Amino acid sequence: MGQPSGDWRIPLFFYAFSLDYEQAIGYFCASPGQAVQAPEKDGGFGVFAGDVFMTLMEILSGRSVIAGLRGRNKREILQELVDAVDNEKITDRPKVLEAVLLREEIMSTGIGHGIAIPHGKSEFVSELGGVLGIKREGVDFDALDDQPTFIFFLLVSPMDVSGPHIKALARISRLLKGEAFRRHLIESEDTEALITCIEEEEKLHS
Repeated sequence: MGQPSGDWRIPLFFYAFSLDYEQAIGYFCASPGQAVQAPEKDGGFGVFAGDVFMTLMEILSGRSVIAGLRGRNKREILQELVDAVDNEKITDRPKVLEAVLLREEIMSTGIGHGIAIPHGKSEFVSELGGVLGIKREGVDFDALDDQPTFIFFLLVSPMDVSGPHIKALARISRLLKGEAFRRHLIESEDTEALITCIEEEEKLHS
């Protein structure tokens, strides 16, 4: 499967909220000219990393869930998210931040509906890692719908690993399709409430 005709930066990620969300994610994650196959459906919200099935909460940790982001703009938000990646998964934070910023230059990962899913690959990442952050006041993230962004889910992964990265992006987008779930995330007052919110939503779709 090649890139779609025309400008590949067309906001195909909006299709993440349609039946073709997995195919759209594949396009969204690819570099120009790279052929990408859509990830196989796993029947739920889990992510397959190698032969191990994991839920989104297994990508995260207590430190990687931030109920009140302090950043006031895109760069500050991304810096805060990268700073929260587990120490054992990252060896050079400035280099990983650089990779995430470079990805943003290609196309904003603010997909609309108040959501951004920044992501990047780096040789300084040892395994797939994620961070969820909430900015209740919203921030301008150059979203595709030109609206403020409130929910941020960062994913970072090693350079030579594509499957778990793309599948995680697909599952996150699918989980965030529910308007009520997005609202509950934004309204969560602390880390514990955020984690409970995610766990309960995953149970509904397990």
